[in-house]
Amino acid sequence: MIKKILVTSLVLTLLFAGIVSAQEVNDLPEAGITPDSPWYFLDSLSEKISLTFTFNQEKKIAKELRYAEERLAEVQKMVQNQKNQKLDVGLQNYEKLMNKVQERLQTNADNVKIGENAMKNVKERSENHMRVLSEVYDKVPAQAKKGVENALKNSAKNYQQAALQLNEDAQQINAQLMESLSEEMKLQLQQSLSQQLQEMQQEQERTRLQQGEQNAGDQVQQQQQTQQQQRVQEQVQDPTQEKTGTSLDSGTQEGDGSMGENAPDTSGKRN
Repeated sequence: MIKKILVTSLVLTLLFAGIVSAQEVNDLPEAGITPDSPWYFLDSLSEKISLTFTFNQEKKIAKELRYAEERLAEVQKMVQNQKNQKLDVGLQNYEKLMNKVQERLQTNADNVKIGENAMKNVKERSENHMRVLSEVYDKVPAQAKKGVENALKNSAKNYQQAALQLNEDAQQINAQLMESLSEEMKLQLQQSLSQQLQEMQQEQERTRLQQGEQNAGDQVQQQQQTQQQQRVQEQVQDPTQEKTGTSLDSGTQEGDGSMGENAPDTSGKRN
């Protein structure tokens, strides 16, 4: 009897853990007003106002990710309710928000630093988005699949950008990325996502080279300014030889002139 109770408890524990794990994978906020509602614009308006008055880059990224997840939850809800007429609107709004995240990640490469924790947050949540979109892709009609595919590529780009800035290995990035996709999505996107990662690596390398050249130029300019300051200080503390020489020459000429005027006349005849 005790054995049966223990076995039953173990099974229930494992089942509960599986349910919790599944919820964590697709952990999205509750869907709000969906694009098929005439009041849908209110969501976007309030979000724009909130972002306008948020000035910290990391906080902006956190908000944009949260709003993007709300758009994703709305898409998921519409698919479940088989309301596909405005599905493209929800996907496009999701992409706009993720594009803003991408721009901020790119800004980070230009020395506006975003912290490691914020980068990890972008990576983890983008990975979750890809899992959700893979599930959505399998359920939408054929005419909506392209929009889901574009949204998933956008999520993958943020994932790749964040992982590169965390200095992760490219092969590892691709391997982890593929784990987030359904088998159908792997077949559709494996090649294009690999190409996308390669282009991002090349762009990152170009940015590093440009920054190196700019830093070298700044160092040369700083050295020149330092040398100029040193010369000015030396002139203030000890007048230059050129000025001293000029003063001595002037004094000599004046002395010669006065001697010429006061010298006795020796050219006259002797008596």
